[in-house]
Amino acid sequence: MPATPGPRAKSSSLLPPAPPQAPTVESILTALSEPRLPDLCRIAGCDVRGVTRGRASLSRKLAERIELPPLLRELGRDELRASCRRHGLDATSPARAELQAGLLAAAGLDPRASLSPSPVAPSGALPQKGQVVHARRRQWMVEDVVLGASGESPLVRLVCLDDDDPGRALEVLWDLELGARVVAPETSGLGEGLHLDPPARFGAYLHAIKWSAVSAADATRF
Repeated sequence: MPATPGPRAKSSSLLPPAPPQAPTVESILTALSEPRLPDLCRIAGCDVRGVTRGRASLSRKLAERIELPPLLRELGRDELRASCRRHGLDATSPARAELQAGLLAAAGLDPRASLSPSPVAPSGALPQKGQVVHARRRQWMVEDVVLGASGESPLVRLVCLDDDDPGRALEVLWDLELGARVVAPETSGLGEGLHLDPPARFGAYLHAIKWSAVSAADATRF
């Protein structure tokens, strides 16, 4: 009498697919190209000196510095679509806001609250034309400020003041610019002097100011 066959194991192809991973900063970064990571590090104000230039090390640095909503606000439409596909979400929408909202909802965040711009300047004040601001690890002069519509960030047009890149133009959405702040020593002071610098250090500082002033005034001098 033939033996009765025992129960057969279920084929792995019949098992339900694993649920997609909820979006996180780390998982979003895996969907981006590696050359994009240094640019995001610069925007987020990450100090990458001494950091090995590789996907893993740059991703770790970014994950320590930036949260999911501001990261999504920096991504383009194609990058958002790639992130949606990476997490099993609908990537067909042509609108960045809808793609961002889908990723935030999948992460358990309220898209309406997370996507609303929030000022990052210490005082929350909008810079004025002629002021000096610090953004993306450089000093800039404000050339113009264009107010946005209701709920939109103002557009600030800047010109670089740093000696190694004078005159370079930049436009930023002020409320979305990570770490941007107005430089106003006349109101905040220069800090509390705890002790006098050694003469050699002060001399080096004085010479640096003199040489910077000369080269900034005449770009063809050297």
